[in-house]
Order: sequence, then C-alpha cells, then structure tokens
Amino acid sequence: MKILDFSPLPLAVLIVPMLLLGFGWGLPVGLIDGEALAAVRPAAAGAAAGVLNFARLGSETLAVAGFTAALSSLLVGATGDTALAYSAAAGGPGAAAPYADTFRLLMVILAVVTTAISVWVMLLQRAQHRAASRIDELAVEQA
Repeated sequence: MKILDFSPLPLAVLIVPMLLLGFGWGLPVGLIDGEALAAVRPAAAGAAAGVLNFARLGSETLAVAGFTAALSSLLVGATGDTALAYSAAAGGPGAAAPYADTFRLLMVILAVVTTAISVWVMLLQRAQHRAASRIDELAVEQA
C-alpha cells in the first residue's frame, strides 16, 4: 500500500502542509471558544469555559486512546507477535514495515470517517436550513 508514502519527499516539502494543518486547527479554536462563551451569561463564563475545555480534552483523549487501541490491534494481526506489536506501537524497533502499513491504513480509515462525518453535518445543516425556510414561508403566507 503506497498511498501516503512520503519517504521520497524531502522534509522541507512536508513542512508547509504540516504548518497549514497546525494553523488550520489552532486558529479557529479560539474563535469557536469565543462564540460558545458569548452565548453564556458573563457570571457563568468561567464554568462554561471549564465544561468546554473538559469536553474538548476528554474527546481528544478518547480519540487518542481509540487510535492507539486500533493501531495495537492491527499491529498484532500484522506481526503475529503481541510483544513485538506492542513494542512497535510504543516506538520500539523491530516492526517498521508492519507499523508503517498499519499507520497508513488507519490514516485512510480516519480520512474516510472524517469525510463521512463532514457530509453528514452538511446534510443536517441543509435540512435545518430548508426547515427554517419553510417555516418562514408559512409565516409569510399566514400574514
């Protein structure tokens, strides 16, 4: 599986996409937090910020745990040796090729899941917009 094989590329070529991904994730977070906290009474802003950060960090923790569990499970299947697979998952030597193949497979799976969730959210927003438009049309008809 050679998809996502960046080994022939020089490191300098990969820095720009990495920076764009980092900025693409980091910059909107402050805006999202600001919008979410603007919807709360000023007296409850501290508690709301705590809940927001708890939810964000908790979900990130679950995502990392799920990714690690999937990586370890797939590595056990790829290597046939539990100890070697767990060592490779932890960064140890000995199973570089199975680790790379498993990592690429997980990246493809995550890309598909992310795309599916994005499409689902867009469809939900479109349905909500249509429903709101229909309500507005009915209100105009009744007036």
